[in-house]
Amino acid sequence: MTEAVKIEKVSKNFAAVKAVDSLSMQAAAGEILGLVGPDGAGKTTLMRIMTGVYGSYDGRVTVLDCTDKLEKIKHRIGYMPQQFSLYQNMTLLENLRFIAALYALEKSAAEVKISYMLQFTGLWPFKERLAGKLSGGMKQKLALAAAVLHNPQVLFLDEPTTGVDPVARREFWQLLYTLNQEGMTVIVATPYMDEAALCHRILFMQQGRALICQTPQHIIDTYPYTVLLLASKERNLPQILSGCYLLDMEFFSDTYHIITDKPERTISEIQSRLSAYYEMLPEIKIITPSLEDAFILLTEKGASSWQQ
Repeated sequence: MTEAVKIEKVSKNFAAVKAVDSLSMQAAAGEILGLVGPDGAGKTTLMRIMTGVYGSYDGRVTVLDCTDKLEKIKHRIGYMPQQFSLYQNMTLLENLRFIAALYALEKSAAEVKISYMLQFTGLWPFKERLAGKLSGGMKQKLALAAAVLHNPQVLFLDEPTTGVDPVARREFWQLLYTLNQEGMTVIVATPYMDEAALCHRILFMQQGRALICQTPQHIIDTYPYTVLLLASKERNLPQILSGCYLLDMEFFSDTYHIITDKPERTISEIQSRLSAYYEMLPEIKIITPSLEDAFILLTEKGASSWQQ
């Protein structure tokens, strides 16, 4: 595996808070690696370390064969922060021309690339619009265009679609896939499990530590328990099933995911209990674990709960 990024026992403290705790991971050249974890897991701190925003930390960081002194390779990486950071009172064209000037791109070549990126992102018809007048999804596309204007080899994105509608999120990921297919390595932090499923590998993080780093399919295949699906909108169901044999249960819209290591016993006890409440028992069936199930288990019980 050719490594685009390698992190070796990296730690970063803020006063008494350890934001990243002896974390090690690798990102292969040409892959999409997702960083997933709850708020405070250390995703943004790790992003800022990998992009050279934070120069002080313990451990070793290598990006594109450059170790620790990441200022040298900033022209070879792109970074899209969580908050929209372009100028709201400038047009799309003005913003991208300013970014091109910061990277000292040759003017005629920059104009060609700006035109291409605006068309690539679907923003060409809005090129004279002020950035502050764009919708959330359009702002994210503009920020993406700015982050890759200089043709970086590695692109870092910190929760780029948070607060964006589902259609805009899908369009944004289609753009990411195109960039990745052209050879760009992508490291993206996301709170959305449907986006995590689109990554080649997922790094689950908690309290600054790496819990597991594997493909989405491997994470699902090695989930250590059985997941039962119970169709019910009854919010009081956990109280009704109190005392039945189960390890955990989570509510998802109008269904419950019930976790167990003895499915036959759990199903029997639940059906027996519900027979006192329902004339027609709700359906209970075994389902394939989801990434949400994996995420909940890892954050509640840690990496020791997993057979990697």
